[in-house]
Amino acid sequence: MMRTRTTATLLTFALALAATAGLLAQSGAAPATYLTPPKAMIDILDAEPLPTVITGPQRETIALMTRRSMPSIDDVSQPMLRIAGLRINPRTNGPHSTTGGGIGIVLKGITTGAERKVDVPADAKLEPPPGTQLAVGTPGEGVEGFRSSHRQALSTYRIARETTQPVTTFADVALLALTLQDPTLAREFVRCELGPLAADDARSRLLRETLRAYFDAGQNAAAAAAALGVHERTVTYRLRSIEERLGRPLRTRRDELGVALRLAPVVLGLS
Repeated sequence: MMRTRTTATLLTFALALAATAGLLAQSGAAPATYLTPPKAMIDILDAEPLPTVITGPQRETIALMTRRSMPSIDDVSQPMLRIAGLRINPRTNGPHSTTGGGIGIVLKGITTGAERKVDVPADAKLEPPPGTQLAVGTPGEGVEGFRSSHRQALSTYRIARETTQPVTTFADVALLALTLQDPTLAREFVRCELGPLAADDARSRLLRETLRAYFDAGQNAAAAAAALGVHERTVTYRLRSIEERLGRPLRTRRDELGVALRLAPVVLGLS
C-alpha cells in the first residue's frame, strides 16, 4: 500500500513538472534579467531629504545640514557587527552608517531669516573618518562660555585618546579630568591605592576587572558575577584575594579605589 501511494505521488509530480515546462516553452519566456525602475521611482528615491537642524547655543541661529539621499557604496561596504540589535562598525566603534553623509551647511537667522551658505567642496563628507575621536565640552554662552567649554574639551581629549571611544564628553570624565591636573601626582595616587593590583600581569588584570564590575554593580557580588559571566562564588573568592593583596577591607577606601581604577588605564596604561 505504501509503495503504491509513493509511486502515485512521484507520477503526479512528474506530470506537473512536464506541464510547467511545456507552458514555459510555449510562452517563450526569457530568463529573468535586471530591471530598471521607472524614472518617477528613481526621482523619489534620489530626492534630497529634509536637512538636519541644529540650533545655536544663543537660540539666534540654526544650521541646516543637507545630506545625500542614499549612502555611498563605500559606506555600505564597511564592516558591520550585529550586537544586541545594533549595527556597529568595528573600525570606528560607532554606528554602521545607513544614511547618506552630509554635503552642505546653511546658517540661517531665526528672527531675521537671513541665510549664509557655508562653502563645502563637492566631494566633501561632513563625517569624521574612521578612527576619529571627538572630545566635547559642556555647552556655554558667550565668550567665557566658549573658553570654558574649550578647556573642558582639551581636558577630555587627554583622557579620550587613551580609549577607543569615538565620542567622549566632559561629563563622562569630569572627575578624571580634575584628578589629572597633576599627572605625576595622579600616577603616584594610583600606585598607592592599588598597590600590588597595579602590576601588569594576567592575575592582576583579572582582579582589577572584577573590582570594577563589583563597584559598577553597587558592590553587589551577584550582579557583578552576572556582568562578568561567572559564578557568584568566583567573584567572592576574587574579592577576598583583592583584600588580601591590599591588606585592608574594600569598604575602608571604596571611593579612592574607584577613582584609582578609572585612572589606571590613563596614567599607567593598565586595562
